[in-house]
Amino acid sequence: MSARSFILKNCLAQFFISFLIINAIEPNVQQNKEKNNNIKVINNIIEDFADDFFKVPISFTRTGMKNFMTNIYNSNQYLSCLPHKFNHISDFLKYGLNTPYPRTYLKSVFDLFGQRLKGSIFVNSYSFCEFIEDVHGTLKQYMSFDKDMAERKAVVKEQILEMFANHSNLRKEDPEKFLDKLSGNILYSLDNQLEDRDTSLDRAQQSIYDFLEISLNKLVWNPADQNYIWESVRLLSYQLENLIKIHAIRDYEVLDKLYWSIIYRFCYFLDMFAGELKPECYAIINNDLEQAKLPLLTLQEQEFFMTTKLDYLKNAIFIAQAKLIAKDRGLITQEISKTKKNNPKRATQA
Repeated sequence: MSARSFILKNCLAQFFISFLIINAIEPNVQQNKEKNNNIKVINNIIEDFADDFFKVPISFTRTGMKNFMTNIYNSNQYLSCLPHKFNHISDFLKYGLNTPYPRTYLKSVFDLFGQRLKGSIFVNSYSFCEFIEDVHGTLKQYMSFDKDMAERKAVVKEQILEMFANHSNLRKEDPEKFLDKLSGNILYSLDNQLEDRDTSLDRAQQSIYDFLEISLNKLVWNPADQNYIWESVRLLSYQLENLIKIHAIRDYEVLDKLYWSIIYRFCYFLDMFAGELKPECYAIINNDLEQAKLPLLTLQEQEFFMTTKLDYLKNAIFIAQAKLIAKDRGLITQEISKTKKNNPKRATQA
């Protein structure tokens, strides 16, 4: 099965997961039947949306952009599809490499789609991993550090030549004042003239970070696909580490923030679906925690005395496994039944 087919298959469950989270539904036999029917309906909707929104190539002309923004980007249906498929972002980024100001274009792309993604209640973890893998090579071309340094050197050289050509008398009469003026002109040029040519590396990195934060804080996993839940976390750990190697992420302090976002979101998922995961799934996670070799777990904390990511995750897994044991022994079910019996109104709301 191809990765794209796999994503379309799993995004069905993702829709229902978000529905469970928002409405706090306590599943039962009847609801499971309704769930299957809902998934079939959602499947047809997603495939229709995919046909409408993603199979037609984007025309990067003035008219094409107007049509895209009006008929696709602003569509309410598109907001339901974007968290599952990031094809348009990839297409925009590839096109931007050939524009006069590529980093300015990159920043606009991530700002544009990040703003739209804020309206979504979740992001499909399967699709997101595929997207990060797909755009790695493209981002590498945008974030060329050598290119950035060459542009900065050109600005500095330009200012030095201008000062020596037009202020030679000042250099002889007051060398200190000459150097002050020269350094001031260089700093001003780096802050302004370089920005006129293209967005700086720092601003491009910031736009990427903002988009990643929005996405990571909305990730969801399919509890029925227990072979991939932790695997996607592991994959994201390595993918984000690779982004710092190509300068798409500024430094390890930023990487640490992104890693914490993954951990917080994954622990939230564990809290919601602890009883649905099998012991084998927990065993795989615990094995990685014991080995502690993942970049996600080994990156040093940025603050002293702060709970480590490894300890935080171990504690969450411990609590989740306790919930699973309680469910297997009937403790949770009995508690829920007792609550519903003593409080019919609350049971109806649940």
